[in-house]
Amino acid sequence: MLLTRHKNTSHNKAACWLLLPSKLGCAFLLILLTTSPTFASDFSTDPTTRTTHFTDTDPKIALGPNLQYLAAKNNDWTIDDILQARNAMHFRDTGSDVPNLGLSAKSHWFRLKIKYDGTKERISRVFGIEFAQLAEIDFYVLDKAGDYRLVKGGFLRPQNSPEIKSRHFAATLEFNPGETQWIYFKVLSQGPLILPTYLWDPEARFQQQRSQLILYGAYYGIILAMFIYNLFLYLWMRSNSYLFYVLYIGCIGVGLSINDGILKGYLLENNDWVNMRLLYFLACAGIISAMQFCRLMLNAKDDHPTLNNAMLVTMAYGAFTGLLTLVHISIINVILVTILIVAAALTTLITSALRMYEGYRGGGFFCFAWSILCISFLVFTLLNIGLLPFNSFTANVQYIGSALEIILLSFFLADRINTTTLEKLAIEQVAKEELERSLINLNNSHRLKSDFFATVSHELRTPMNGVVGMLDLMSNTKLDKEQATHVDVAIKFARLMMYFVDNLLGFAQKTESNRVILRSFRLRESLDNIRLRFLARCHSQGLTFQYNIADNVPNQLIGDSSRLQGVITHLLDNAIKFTDHGVINLNVSCTANHNDHNKTLVNFFVIDTGKGISKTQLNNIFDPFSDANAQQESPSPSRPDTSSSVQTKNGDTQHKLGIGLSLCKKSADVMEADITIKSQVGKGTEVQFLVPLDIDDKENN
Repeated sequence: MLLTRHKNTSHNKAACWLLLPSKLGCAFLLILLTTSPTFASDFSTDPTTRTTHFTDTDPKIALGPNLQYLAAKNNDWTIDDILQARNAMHFRDTGSDVPNLGLSAKSHWFRLKIKYDGTKERISRVFGIEFAQLAEIDFYVLDKAGDYRLVKGGFLRPQNSPEIKSRHFAATLEFNPGETQWIYFKVLSQGPLILPTYLWDPEARFQQQRSQLILYGAYYGIILAMFIYNLFLYLWMRSNSYLFYVLYIGCIGVGLSINDGILKGYLLENNDWVNMRLLYFLACAGIISAMQFCRLMLNAKDDHPTLNNAMLVTMAYGAFTGLLTLVHISIINVILVTILIVAAALTTLITSALRMYEGYRGGGFFCFAWSILCISFLVFTLLNIGLLPFNSFTANVQYIGSALEIILLSFFLADRINTTTLEKLAIEQVAKEELERSLINLNNSHRLKSDFFATVSHELRTPMNGVVGMLDLMSNTKLDKEQATHVDVAIKFARLMMYFVDNLLGFAQKTESNRVILRSFRLRESLDNIRLRFLARCHSQGLTFQYNIADNVPNQLIGDSSRLQGVITHLLDNAIKFTDHGVINLNVSCTANHNDHNKTLVNFFVIDTGKGISKTQLNNIFDPFSDANAQQESPSPSRPDTSSSVQTKNGDTQHKLGIGLSLCKKSADVMEADITIKSQVGKGTEVQFLVPLDIDDKENN
């Protein structure tokens, strides 16, 4: 606010004329009084000017009932123009405690007299207009001496008053006992013209402003808390509807801080752009965000296309109004934003009411919360256009409505999250039950398959034993060379068939049994039997078999020797089957258990120089009856058990059921052992079998 002080020289001129003879003095004095702009309207004796009286004990006086106003024909009228008699007679009473002239872009002049009826020698009072959205205020204080003091304010002017720092217009008045001061002030508004005008005791005003700031702090604290809360909900849920609600809360919080003058009064004092353009731009942005939030939450696009289109049109209108505010500001923007508020309130309210009527989950809660906001902003709009009076309720209805709506909708969103969580839990429970049923069916399938293999194996073993026996007898008879060759081939394939039958029976038995039979055994003797068997087999196929066992490996151990020998046998069998030339290595070592000296970890390494296994084939290497060779155009001799046939370099056919490594894995799991495979195509495969065993100290000693 800007202060200037002016001195009228009318009395000095009049005093000079009084020195002339009485007749000439009277004549000249009459001419002077009729031409002086100050005294042309003798405001000290003007019977139409209303007077407000106050005493020492009055903390607050409402000035509205005694205010008189004049709508200026143009915005350039000055105080001298207003004091002329032809304009003074057109002042009219406001007729209310708080004048509300609605939306106006014209300058309005107001006047009243204030008389101090107290006894204090000197007293101060604060003249306040407690409405922040007044663009320009020129405040004049006149006295009998012809002096007037000018204080300039308004949200379009810098906040640089030396008197009072306030979010509203305020000016200090000084009174002597019995003194009367004439107040004239011009108000130019770019929107609603509301004048809650009061004369305050400074201490009473300070206490009132402090109480108001506490309430505003509570309100903006709620807004900030809800903003952060819903921001976290958005970051957690990653739902666009939550994002638009967060934007809405931010816009309404900053917008109302501009509307009540807090942003200008205490933060951005000298930025008039913030106090006009940003206010209406944020109003448009907040309405667009709120409507988009409603569209998404109420699923208006699918369930109510007509209302959805109406909301889209309203949002487009809001976007146009917001962009227009950035380039042009006038009373037109206020009218456009007022229309937008009414249209948005009606469309969202109707949509939410329909969704509630249709039984939409949370629709009643949503409709109730949104109704509070819509009604509050409709009341706020009617107040601004002059259709409702200004009072404690209508002045604060936007804060009450927005706070309740934001809190209620935050609870609605939290309930929606709980509902979503419960739905997910229900889906997970159904999926879990389906998985359990699938596992039961799978186990039944495996059991049936095992029963089938066991039954078939037992049924096949008897006739196959007969076939092998009869072929052995036939081979001992007199046969010619061709017959002997045919009988040898028949014996070979009959024994291969017996090998398959034994594997099937072993697979069925070991997949059904999870028991470990612990007993003391000599490791080296068990491995010698295996070594001798595979040494002969490697020699017959032109392979080199190497066997090495470390000296620190205990000989007398306690464990399931049957399963142990079965795993090593299958590993060596696979290595020989899929190696055309080179070396088969069986290396045995151990790792001491420092926590328990009676236990040891025995490492078995089976290494071959076959063609190796690709990385993709390693993924299902332990699956029973897998056919990894079907993935290649030509089978790999180094690929472990599959259900296809692989032809060796000698033309012999190696048949595989694909259950060898599956049995190894099953036995390893039962023994709490571990099997790992490393392979490189073209170089060979290394299988490590790591099994924990107990040491039989008595036998070792």
